[in-house]
Amino acid sequence: MEDFFGIAPAKDKTRMEDWENVSKDCSEEEHQELLSLQEHLIAKVKYWNEAALKFYFLGPLIRMVKYDTDRYNSFLEQNLKLKINDALDISGNFAFLVATGKQIRKTPFFTLHEY
Repeated sequence: MEDFFGIAPAKDKTRMEDWENVSKDCSEEEHQELLSLQEHLIAKVKYWNEAALKFYFLGPLIRMVKYDTDRYNSFLEQNLKLKINDALDISGNFAFLVATGKQIRKTPFFTLHEY
């Protein structure tokens, strides 16, 4: 990636720190749901396999974000292939992604690969 796109690891952590320090108000109901998910995770995560982690924690947490809108939707287990200037092929199966499209994903914006 460094050679092809001309990017390198950032030495300045300011942008990451800014991102981590953003505050987002949530309702009391959302706060209680997050605490409940956190308690369940702490109590059970060492016993869960990937399927249990997805079902009991990640699915409910992702659902709270409400990615599905008129413009964007969330998709599971999607194959993507990207070809850049006949020089680079990138492909894979992504566990979760946010993209434009209703039933068929179009332009991807965010992905999770392996939980």
